[in-house]
Amino acid sequence: MSVSTKRRRPPPPEANPGGPVSPGEVPAGASTGRISPEAVSQLQEAFRIFNEASLRFGDHYARLEKRIAELNLEIEEANARLRENLREKQRVQDYLSTLLESLPIGVIGADPGGRVTSCNRRAAEITGLAAEKIHGRRLTEALGALGAAQAAGASLEEVERAIVSGSTGQGPLELVFERARDQRRRTLRLRVVPTDSNPHEAESGTARGARVVLLEDVTDIRRLEQQANRKKRLTAMGEIAMNVAHEIRNPLGSIELFASMLKRELAGDPACASLAGHICTGVRCVDHIVANILQFARPQRLSCSTLNLNELIDETLLFAEHALAQKRIRVERDYRSPRAAFLWADADLLKQMFLNLFLNAIQATPEGGAIGVHSLPNGATIEVQVWDTGCGLAPDVIGRIFDPFFTTRRKGTGLGLTIAHNIVSAHQGNIEADNRPEQGAVFSIVLPKKAPSRLDGSELASSLSDPAADGPLPSAAQDEESADAPPDSRGG
Repeated sequence: MSVSTKRRRPPPPEANPGGPVSPGEVPAGASTGRISPEAVSQLQEAFRIFNEASLRFGDHYARLEKRIAELNLEIEEANARLRENLREKQRVQDYLSTLLESLPIGVIGADPGGRVTSCNRRAAEITGLAAEKIHGRRLTEALGALGAAQAAGASLEEVERAIVSGSTGQGPLELVFERARDQRRRTLRLRVVPTDSNPHEAESGTARGARVVLLEDVTDIRRLEQQANRKKRLTAMGEIAMNVAHEIRNPLGSIELFASMLKRELAGDPACASLAGHICTGVRCVDHIVANILQFARPQRLSCSTLNLNELIDETLLFAEHALAQKRIRVERDYRSPRAAFLWADADLLKQMFLNLFLNAIQATPEGGAIGVHSLPNGATIEVQVWDTGCGLAPDVIGRIFDPFFTTRRKGTGLGLTIAHNIVSAHQGNIEADNRPEQGAVFSIVLPKKAPSRLDGSELASSLSDPAADGPLPSAAQDEESADAPPDSRGG
């Protein structure tokens, strides 16, 4: 009988009664016969090095976290400063943009070839083109859209050379244009400034950077200068005229007296008496001219009252009916806001002024043509335009038409429009002459509805002490010229 035998399993190792084993420590009950002391020493050293490395790693990691936090803070501060700088730059940019758009002169950026790269609002207004239509075009092309350049100013070729060279030299260029749409003359002042070149390059005309072109409309300035110069001439000529008129008038009385006595003495000799009569007639003609000169130069008072300007114009046109009928000229009236056409003025002087303008318009208008009067109240002023369908005014005549003794008529005295100018000036108003877009000339009169302090009496006499500021207009019968005067003659 066989006996089966079973293999016994070894007993499980007992737990270390001494607890967990620390590095370098040999567990209790473990056999140490197989590990040499050197191995134990090396293992202990390895654990020590590992512990030190772990401590150093933790320390470096803590410092790295601290540095990262500091860097994050620095980056955040730098980003805040950058955002603030960007906001500040944007504010400065907005401010400069607003300042540039608010400038009363045009500022145009151009490349060295003369093509526009940018412009402000005023530049677009001066050229009459939208900003997007100016960009990319040559500046001379944009300026050419204003009209024909006049010989009185610089040419577009000079502007082109100034842009290419980067400088306008010692002073700005002035260009005079006559606009095609309304035939009004405009004067522009232009200066070219290089942006990124040294002064020597600018002086030698070799600037390579972009250009800044400053464009200014000086039409009103030139007009005011002309008015100031005209007033100086009127003042000087008025003083001279008054002195000369007195010196001439004194002997005229004696000449007329002696000629009259001679005519009576020669009553029995008709031929000789007729010659004496011619002397008297000539003396009276000279005396009439002298009287006109004195009226031009002598300060007078205004007799002002409240009046309706439209009614006054209609009354004045009645005195011109005969001249209108002779040439079959029609009158076109355009009165805006009749109820607002009241003003404080001297009715007699305004009638004389308007009559002079109407007679000038009639003489300048061809037979069968038309003249017109347009009245437009505008706030504290009333503007009146008197126009004709004649040949218009030559450019050199416009600047001198109100000068005393200037006339294009064969028999004109040259004082009619001068005295008309003085009447308007005495009312604190303004009068200008120009050409119409359609045909003919136009005189524009602007009168205040209420003169400052409603001047009258001694105040008016004081304000009119300048001989160039007043003077009644001679009557129409005295100053009217012969019918054979040229149609475009002015100034009588």
